[in-house]
Amino acid sequence: MSVKQQHDSFIKTLKANCERIVDIDTTIDDKYCESQITISLGHDWAGEYEGGYWGDCSIVDDELQITFSVGDIYNDGDFNIGEGIVHLTYADDNEGLAYTGELDKYVGQVLRRVTDGMLDCSGSEQGMQGDDYLSVDIEDMRDAINTDRIVVQGSFA
Repeated sequence: MSVKQQHDSFIKTLKANCERIVDIDTTIDDKYCESQITISLGHDWAGEYEGGYWGDCSIVDDELQITFSVGDIYNDGDFNIGEGIVHLTYADDNEGLAYTGELDKYVGQVLRRVTDGMLDCSGSEQGMQGDDYLSVDIEDMRDAINTDRIVVQGSFA
């Protein structure tokens, strides 16, 4: 299957599975096909979260969104899903990172829920984390055999 066919199949399936798509910006030419996708992860995120290796964190954002690219993003002729970015505003008294903690875990669970199990994610390596975002690796779960759904604690609706 060509990169364009894989891209189109991914976008079609995502649109069918996810009602929270905020934006899909697509660039297609004779040799290149890529989309940048933004998905809402819902509201009620502001608060404190138990930390992992990098301490507890506290954010002030009510709504979170995840943005990532799909397609021939490395210009190598292969279909790939790029790094996901969840922009965060840490509270003034924050001392930790979302990476490896409770917030990181919840982002993955909510992404899986709002895409009806199509996508999952978890924090990228520590060196990719920023002061105003959580970097996540996104996994396409369409080929995985998953019959159970994750139950997410909290509303995040």
